[in-house]
Amino acid sequence: MTWKRPPRRPAKQIGGNIGSRATVVVPVIESAAPFVTRKTDRLVSESYRRFVSLHSCMRCGKSGPSQCAHANEGKGMGWKVCDRRTFPLCPECHEEIDQSRGLTRDQRRDLERQYVEAMQQAAREAGRPEIS
Repeated sequence: MTWKRPPRRPAKQIGGNIGSRATVVVPVIESAAPFVTRKTDRLVSESYRRFVSLHSCMRCGKSGPSQCAHANEGKGMGWKVCDRRTFPLCPECHEEIDQSRGLTRDQRRDLERQYVEAMQQAAREAGRPEIS
């Protein structure tokens, strides 16, 4: 069975002359939030995520392997934040933080910032090259 590609639809008209294609320029605001980074500046490192997972849970202190949790601030559709902004959480705490149980959004973000800073400090002390 062969598949045919559907016919190409014309571009939506945003402005300008009829029949011309419009270009939309979206400015990148780098200082909007303390942890927002451009998508091209993201660190994606399985090695670093495994390093983070080896630590005890930052919320309850449960020892042993944890899950590598990403901060929920500064992400976009279809992608997570940079791996530098991760911290270890046990599965129960990870679910609580992700669903903001008992926390406002601002409280959750403050906690995540504290956890990220503590994890980055531990990574610096361990000599991880990802954190400089």
